[in-house]
Amino acid sequence: MNTANNQRFQETDRRIRGSMLQLLQTLPLEKITVGALCQMSGCNRSTFYAHFLDTYDLMDKIQLEIYRDLKEKFEGRTFLADRMVRADLLVGLLAHIADNRFFYRAYLASGRAELEQPKQMLYQQYFQPYFARLGFDLQNEWDSRQAGYYFRFFFDGMLSVIGAWLEEDCPESPEQLAGIIWKSIAPVPAELTGNENPPDGRSETASDGLKNRFN
Repeated sequence: MNTANNQRFQETDRRIRGSMLQLLQTLPLEKITVGALCQMSGCNRSTFYAHFLDTYDLMDKIQLEIYRDLKEKFEGRTFLADRMVRADLLVGLLAHIADNRFFYRAYLASGRAELEQPKQMLYQQYFQPYFARLGFDLQNEWDSRQAGYYFRFFFDGMLSVIGAWLEEDCPESPEQLAGIIWKSIAPVPAELTGNENPPDGRSETASDGLKNRFN
């Protein structure tokens, strides 16, 4: 029986997904038809609809697969450092995006990208503890709003840069783009990040942390 756990079913599923990623190299998502996917993957329409509701459902399932891969690569690793994100992990993230550029470019351009949930997860899991370490009282409304603004500026700004990079087919290497992004992020006081020897030799107290610089 050809079910979701059947090897033949899974192989057909992989072919259809691969065909979508191939077509995305030359066509926007809205121009890709079920007929073209069937022709490229060697299946008929009834087989396609046994796997996916339509081309957008196919993209949603590819998204989940790519996000699972991303989570496996970075789960349990510490992202945050003296500039809100570690340079080496930023390189790894951008390399992952470059490897899946056709998906990310199409998904961001389609207007279907559902980023609010991963954005909230990232903020709650990584950035809230980070801001608390910098001296923000996240139970305080004003501190909480400030932290949210800093995070939104960081997240949305980086997303915009990545979108422009993808539109140009990633002309810079992940290392080059990571360097540009990393240098644009203001460093945090050294003793708040565990760095005992700041490069410029300055010494600050916790009360001179990020939030107090803007008060």
